[in-house]
Amino acid sequence: MTLDRRLFLKTAGVASTAAALPVGTAAAADGPRHGVSAVQLADPLVEKKTSPLGIDVDRPRFSWTVESDRRGVEQESYRVRVSTRGPRPRAVWDSGVVRSRESANVEYDGPPLRAATDYTWRVDVTTTHGSSTTTSGFRTGLYEESDWSGAEWIGNERRPAQVTDLTFDGASWIWLAEGALPNQDRAFRVTRTAPDGASAVQAEVLITADDSFTLWVDGVEVGATQPVENGWQGSRFYATDVSGDTTVVAIRGTNDAVSPGAVLAVVRLTYSDGTTSILATGSAWKAATNFPADFARPDLDDSGWVGATEIATYGSGPWGSGVRLPTRDPLPAPLLRRELEIGPRLERATLYLAAGGYANVSLNGRPADDQVLAPGFTDYDDTVQYTAVDLTRGLRRGRNALGIELGRGFYGMTGGNVWRWEAPPWHDDPVVRAVLHLEYAGGGVERVVTDAAWRIHDGPTVFDDLYGGEAYDARRTLPGWDKAGFDDGEWAAASVAPGPRGVLVNQRQQPIEVTESLPAVEVTEPEPGVYVVKFPRVIAGWVRYTVTGTAGATVRAAHGEKLTAAGRVNLSNNGGFQAGFQTDRFTLAGTAEPETWEPRFSYKGFQYIEITGWPQDGPPPLSAFTARVVHTAAAETGSFDSSSEIMNRTHRAVVDTLKNNIHGIPTDTPMFEKNGWTGDAAIGAEMFLLNLDVHELFAKWLRDVQETRDAQGRPLVIAPSSGDWGEWGVCPPWHAAYVTIPWLLYQYGGDRRVLAECYDGMKTYVDLEFNRSQGGIVPDARLGDWVSPEASPAGGNAPEDLRVSATAFLYLMTTYLRRSAGFLGRAADVEHFSRNAATIRAAFNNTFLDNAAGHYRGDGDRGYRQTHNVLAVAFGLVPDAATAQQVVDSIVADVRAKGTKLNTGVLGTKWLLPVLTQHGYADVAYELAVQTGYPSWGYMINNGATTMWEHWSLEARSYGHYFLGTVDDWFYQHVAGIQASAETGYRDITIAPAVTEHLDRAKASTRTPYGTVASEWRRTSAGLRLTVTVPVGSIATVRIPARAPEAVTERGRPLRHAEGVTGVSVEDGTVLVGVGSGRYAFIAER
Repeated sequence: MTLDRRLFLKTAGVASTAAALPVGTAAAADGPRHGVSAVQLADPLVEKKTSPLGIDVDRPRFSWTVESDRRGVEQESYRVRVSTRGPRPRAVWDSGVVRSRESANVEYDGPPLRAATDYTWRVDVTTTHGSSTTTSGFRTGLYEESDWSGAEWIGNERRPAQVTDLTFDGASWIWLAEGALPNQDRAFRVTRTAPDGASAVQAEVLITADDSFTLWVDGVEVGATQPVENGWQGSRFYATDVSGDTTVVAIRGTNDAVSPGAVLAVVRLTYSDGTTSILATGSAWKAATNFPADFARPDLDDSGWVGATEIATYGSGPWGSGVRLPTRDPLPAPLLRRELEIGPRLERATLYLAAGGYANVSLNGRPADDQVLAPGFTDYDDTVQYTAVDLTRGLRRGRNALGIELGRGFYGMTGGNVWRWEAPPWHDDPVVRAVLHLEYAGGGVERVVTDAAWRIHDGPTVFDDLYGGEAYDARRTLPGWDKAGFDDGEWAAASVAPGPRGVLVNQRQQPIEVTESLPAVEVTEPEPGVYVVKFPRVIAGWVRYTVTGTAGATVRAAHGEKLTAAGRVNLSNNGGFQAGFQTDRFTLAGTAEPETWEPRFSYKGFQYIEITGWPQDGPPPLSAFTARVVHTAAAETGSFDSSSEIMNRTHRAVVDTLKNNIHGIPTDTPMFEKNGWTGDAAIGAEMFLLNLDVHELFAKWLRDVQETRDAQGRPLVIAPSSGDWGEWGVCPPWHAAYVTIPWLLYQYGGDRRVLAECYDGMKTYVDLEFNRSQGGIVPDARLGDWVSPEASPAGGNAPEDLRVSATAFLYLMTTYLRRSAGFLGRAADVEHFSRNAATIRAAFNNTFLDNAAGHYRGDGDRGYRQTHNVLAVAFGLVPDAATAQQVVDSIVADVRAKGTKLNTGVLGTKWLLPVLTQHGYADVAYELAVQTGYPSWGYMINNGATTMWEHWSLEARSYGHYFLGTVDDWFYQHVAGIQASAETGYRDITIAPAVTEHLDRAKASTRTPYGTVASEWRRTSAGLRLTVTVPVGSIATVRIPARAPEAVTERGRPLRHAEGVTGVSVEDGTVLVGVGSGRYAFIAER
């Protein structure tokens, strides 16, 4: 579903890829009413970026933070001024003095900004403790099509995608069933005689098999495949010359006996008289189970063989019509170059670049910047992102050369996979569109654009596939190709191509970069000539190789997160990857010197690589391999530490897993999926926002979700999508991402724009789900509490009634929309969603609450289900407080009955420990957090986990999946006690640490729109020490476990005399202290 494009051009795009404009220093201005200013301004941001390039929203937003060592500081007013930058700056907008405490997301309200223009902005702030000023700048992007100055999409010459006109229509899947014969191959033969007076001249074969096949024509082997899970989904095409009056086609089919075995083929024979004959697999083919090794020879007597068994005609049976036709071998990654002349007094040079796929830019032989896998990935029919890079320092007067190497990414993927990324509506070979904007002193402007004048040539990256890996042939390198003076006489002119159709917007999320390098730590040799290299932890990224060898020697590196029992890299998968899986190949040039290479267009999830083809005697040295950590360059904005090693290691594993799963979108495992699953993000968004600077990444991804909806307005389960893959029907826990994350971006980032943009679509979807419910109960959900301990390690729902979680999430979404409607001033919608929420709540309790037992249950549950009861309490579905406590008591009873073990999947895990803590069971929550038996986080850690797993089990498919790591929310919000208001976000903070006898200390901090909030506590012999930091722009209620206010002091003073304390009260044995901004140190006596 396409968004209103003008709306998003006005509001959504923001620069991110390079920060070339300087940040001005903050300065104290006029002093406070009674002395020198005690405040400074910091972090001047435009659209949450420092000095960004490429701003292309009509109303960019400005933010700053106020810093002070004083308490109770409040901003009273601000004044924002914007002017052009240069020797003769021109005032553009002046907000005037605005009486407001707002310091985040202040909207520009001046005349339209000019494209590709530098602006300086200044903010003057007055507070209760003085005034201060700071300045910064930004450069605009390209607002209209005309701003691209005629730049065209260019790339390789377009070629037909299909390699044959043959299809499987009319063919049948064949096999031969002769008793129970697991893992036994079948042989098939068919013979055809040429028409009178003619002879066969060519045989063409379109073929696939479950699991694999070997194909012979007239006794000559012409093709074969290896067993790969779901490998049948990709067909192969072979054409071979033949001769003679008779043609014999023979096939050996192999199957693992786990799934149905079958062969599917269509053969076209062409004769010397111009006629053709079609031989489609069916009962006319001969088949055998017992056959000689040379069964494919033409003269074999197969008269005793029986007719093949037709399992299903193509389009039916377990395979349906899911076989992909073969496509042409992909072309190597193209190199594009253009030389340009730079005149004197160049002041600024900005490259604006969009791509279908990825574009690596070099200038005069050096990388133009640090970004990789850029620009960002989108649904290219709706949106195409462009980057903005400052090239001023890299250009020199005179002749210069600009180089671009193109990678396929999702846009040009050729390898088949279960998500059909090889065949989305926008699929094509990679292309690029760019304009280099050159500004000279005196006002002169030149533009260099992509067009047919650029030169193109195949590069040394002969293959790239995001899932399959890369192949690099160093013998094909072209030294100096991206430098001035290179002879490109044998290069071709670049071809102008249609390019993607989506609207061009600047890449608002941070770029993907190589953020860290890790050394290899171990090399083993599980089999002769097979070497396994280990790195310190599971990462997303690639490996840099340094190898010496002869020309043509090829080092193969297969990547994986874990090992088989035999010590080799485990490459099992369920993605049906037709172009291979996580494997790089480096072919040496043979320079007699060490040769170094690292991939650029595919990242992997791994801790191990398996090396074959090592060109030297003996095992490779550790120094030959350096792991490169690659992900969106989002800074860590949160921290957590405690006296529990298990909790600390779990937190570190969670953060590393989060980083491994941000590549322009929040992903589901860097090894297997790389897709933006909505359910994962719905569960993990809060954890992301507490730990990392990912606001803009999630804002970008919500646009993807909005553009990836079905005709009814229901989100797909992945965004972006290859088309209709992901139309999974009723999945409220997954679709909730579309409704809850926009509010979280307001709650944690002060951003109301995304909420306003998505609101109508959110309303349409939630109304759709409610209207098809059965009186408020969701009847037929497809997804529920995924990967509970009892579920398959390969993935699956918990053994429970899916209606319970689906209905709970429908209620959650309805209450979120009620809140959003109130915030946006939609009074009628508040009433509408209030009524619907009441209906759902009543139906939920009438259907699932067992009043006699004191807990919730569904039909077909396997025993007591913790998640049913956790969600009921966490979402406010329980009818009253007494029942809520009764339900929580039942959760604790089940936890204890299981040996202090949880049995939750991804849905229940996020809220289990918070629910226990909020209802008097913080000690039980702590015991679960540090449990080391199965299932638990400690079980993972004690079994060597460096990241979170996709299942509680050692047999989990992936060791790089974040959605079971939501215990980290509890670390921040309950162990350290930092809680943002559900209604006003970080304007109103609660500090409520869950102090237990099990833990000696804990601390956490997280960045808010107003600055950093922090909480640190330690139990001592005298009592509890609690230190709290509240940023300017926030107030806090600090909940201190103490018998009375008199038992609490702040820096040795009674609370009533402490500076910054605004109120003291007592509630249920807890002292509540209201404070303004500042740093406070409380001591509560035992």
